[in-house]
Amino acid sequence: MIYSYYYIDSHTCEKVEESLEEHTIKAIRVLSKLDSSRIARYLVKQVSNNLYHAFRDGVMIATVLHDAGKVFFQKNLQIKVDKKYLTFRGHELISAFLTNEILYKSLISNSVNLDISIKDSMRILATFSVLYHHHAMNIEFRRLFIREKSYQEGKGLISELEDLLLSIMKKIGLEKYIPQLNESFESLRSLLTKISNANLFSLYIKRAIDQDISRRIWRTIIKDPMTKKLSFLSLSLLITADYEAASKRGKASRFHYALRDFRSIYLN
Repeated sequence: MIYSYYYIDSHTCEKVEESLEEHTIKAIRVLSKLDSSRIARYLVKQVSNNLYHAFRDGVMIATVLHDAGKVFFQKNLQIKVDKKYLTFRGHELISAFLTNEILYKSLISNSVNLDISIKDSMRILATFSVLYHHHAMNIEFRRLFIREKSYQEGKGLISELEDLLLSIMKKIGLEKYIPQLNESFESLRSLLTKISNANLFSLYIKRAIDQDISRRIWRTIIKDPMTKKLSFLSLSLLITADYEAASKRGKASRFHYALRDFRSIYLN
């Protein structure tokens, strides 16, 4: 099993754990009414039918992939006086890298029958959402932290992760992106054979995000008001889905209650 959350209270021995599959499916369910929501009714009046469907696909792809990077954190156990837990700090960088890879390949794919500019907008909004879905935790502290044994464990879980993502994508009607997902995982496997340790892998991902992916995203968002609007809307939807799906992990915060209000107003 690939964990999305793992926590043990050292005093009570209470354990709370959640698999990546369980969390991802719950997040997708939060967005199940998107097509009939107030958001959809607004967007179909503002953008073309193709752009709306690309937006919807981008949001769903971001939801499927937002925690995929956690595969490299399965041994990142933190032990304190009163608790033990897995820390996934920076997982969104790896998830965003993978999201960008998959949707970049879709730009030249015939299986995704959309204008290339629309496909690029989808890539931007999905990658942006995944990259910043933990921005509320202070992006300055979201640097990659992967222990060596966790990196090696993650390398051995890549096939399990790929199978899981393929299964979920098939269930929610995203089959046309599966060839790109398969290609991206082949590229990832090739990359992992060349990178021997966690530090080098972290540097590679951070460089790809900082020097290429993030810069391209922000250049596009600054120049294109509609892509900017769709990107921030997609981010809001992903954050809502992520927090709602994680509701069993503990007491809800004020931020969580605000997201519930957003869901009740705009997604129901």
